[in-house]
Amino acid sequence: MKDKDILEQIKANKSQRFMAINIGDNTKHRCCIESDGNIFVYARNKKRYGWRFGEEQFLRQFTPLMPNDENAQWKRRLKRAVKLCRESGLWADIAIVWDNLYKYVTLDEKKKIYDMSWDNREAAVAYCKEHYPFMLKTDSDGNEYLNTDYIWELSRCELKSMYFGYNNAQEKEQIRKAISEHRQYTVPRIRTNYDVSFSYNPDSNRAFYSEEYKNCGNGHYYLALNHSTAVFCEND
Repeated sequence: MKDKDILEQIKANKSQRFMAINIGDNTKHRCCIESDGNIFVYARNKKRYGWRFGEEQFLRQFTPLMPNDENAQWKRRLKRAVKLCRESGLWADIAIVWDNLYKYVTLDEKKKIYDMSWDNREAAVAYCKEHYPFMLKTDSDGNEYLNTDYIWELSRCELKSMYFGYNNAQEKEQIRKAISEHRQYTVPRIRTNYDVSFSYNPDSNRAFYSEEYKNCGNGHYYLALNHSTAVFCEND
């Protein structure tokens, strides 16, 4: 496929952001198609600075790369996470966030808002108020602010299967029963490659899963969506 055809397909797919290779030095750059049709090429390792090109000038200096299927993969994860939460009854508030992202937001837009929130928080709020008002919350003083669940770790919706060692299947079955019976349940620390633990609170309809480094209070922390699957929350 010719470079011009790739660029046209990027536009047809409404992809605002893509990657391109500098023909001169073979370096890879982030690019953005602007509303007037010009192409902004970001300087390497910069969030705001770069160069603006007309299409023909851009194609003389850069080879555009077709965006991968990252957006489609993300949408599939979001859809699955919402389904799991609705089935288990867990994390209903976060499921709303994932459902809104699935229905109304592209991955490129989410990344754009994330970058904007670091560069100019007020501008990010104004942009979301115009395009995605569901991303905003209001504090006790009436000031609107961005709900960061839409742009931080939880928004990536990185799913994984929980693992409880040699007794894995039996432990997951006990968790499934506890959730279905709305009965508080805790898995004390189990030694696998990590020190693994789990807790479920029926009063709040929330469950947590963690993988901490052996004999250490730090590691990887997740929200459990049901008896088997968790979503990444944070590293500590």
